[in-house]
Amino acid sequence: MKAQKFIHAVLVVLIAVGVSNVLAKDSMAPDSVVPLWEGKAPGSESAAYREQKTRLPGGDEEFTRNVVEPSLSIYLPAPENSTGTGIVIAPGGGFRMLSMETEGHALARWLRDRGIAAFVLKYRLVETPVNDNEFFQFMLSARERLTSGVSPATKLDTDGKLGFADGLRAMELVFKNAEHWGLNEAQIGIIGFSAGASVASHAALYSPAESRPRFVAPIYGAPFSELPKIDPAMPPVFIAHSSNDAPFLLRRIDAFYEALKNAGFHPERHVYRDGGHGYGVKIQGASSDFWVHDFYNWLASLSLTGDLGVPETLSKQRIRHTVAFSLKHDRESAQERNFLDALATLAHIPGVEAFEVLRQVGSKNQFTFGVSMEFASQAAYDSYNEHPDHVRFVNERWLREVEDFMEIDYQARN
Repeated sequence: MKAQKFIHAVLVVLIAVGVSNVLAKDSMAPDSVVPLWEGKAPGSESAAYREQKTRLPGGDEEFTRNVVEPSLSIYLPAPENSTGTGIVIAPGGGFRMLSMETEGHALARWLRDRGIAAFVLKYRLVETPVNDNEFFQFMLSARERLTSGVSPATKLDTDGKLGFADGLRAMELVFKNAEHWGLNEAQIGIIGFSAGASVASHAALYSPAESRPRFVAPIYGAPFSELPKIDPAMPPVFIAHSSNDAPFLLRRIDAFYEALKNAGFHPERHVYRDGGHGYGVKIQGASSDFWVHDFYNWLASLSLTGDLGVPETLSKQRIRHTVAFSLKHDRESAQERNFLDALATLAHIPGVEAFEVLRQVGSKNQFTFGVSMEFASQAAYDSYNEHPDHVRFVNERWLREVEDFMEIDYQARN
């Protein structure tokens, strides 16, 4: 686990956009995957390596590396829920691997549930050893060179050359297909994590006017090289990171933030007490767990979220999930408090809204507690049920510690 966090805390992965025109068969899958380029991607015509997946030591997430065929995984909301907003998502991984789930697909599903179209970019990366053990040593060596200053952070911009090209291409494709995908061109932007944040920033700085993102969100990352002059047409910027991230990254984020301010812009910046690096939408019990909600509120301030706030009453599509339950633990015991605290963390799973943990005050049944939450749609509810954090909680806590329970799911009558 330490090796995984250490590597991923310093290096960042970008996303490529390419894919295989397969329709989604469940709420977890994208609607389709499309290749980023027709034929071989420019600059990769002679590439001989092949894409593969790897788990870092002690970790449970699968990373994608040696990407040579970039693609876009497309997540479109139901037409009746669409806000017209679309966001390209560039995962991170130091241009050597991509955190496609935590920094890509999981966020895409969360956005889709809120009426926002999402496009997960799988971009091209630096070639790495095929053997996993050799790859782990390769990553550790790269980290040591980077943190010692032997290999300057600016080298990551060289490593990201193909990823940057894929980022520009992704924006071009989304703008060209805006009408087909139900998007308003004034509401198309890009978000990126770590190395993907550099990809996103590059798209905002260098895309031609017709495909320049209308907003950009670099998350725990920034341009690695010396910044160019900030263009007056630079879109609104949302920056988020933890104060205990890697020092070299914090310096680059500071530089980008100051450059924007000096150019007369007012970027939004959220600095969280803890969280480290590479968390995406993963729940860690840290203040950074809430960055995605801050990002959504920022989008709302730009009128990019439509009227899909939590309504006072259920709409026809919304689902209210309720569970009444009693525990095996003694009343007011430390074990009871610990379980209820753990239960409350389910509120952070993408798609969950209006979450409450309740204590029963009457005596009409045997239950002592209740939990209530809402979902924008059946797809959001299904995604929650299948989310690894929910499955883990059910298996490790709920089935072992709950004495009895009753579930009721509601939708509005009309």
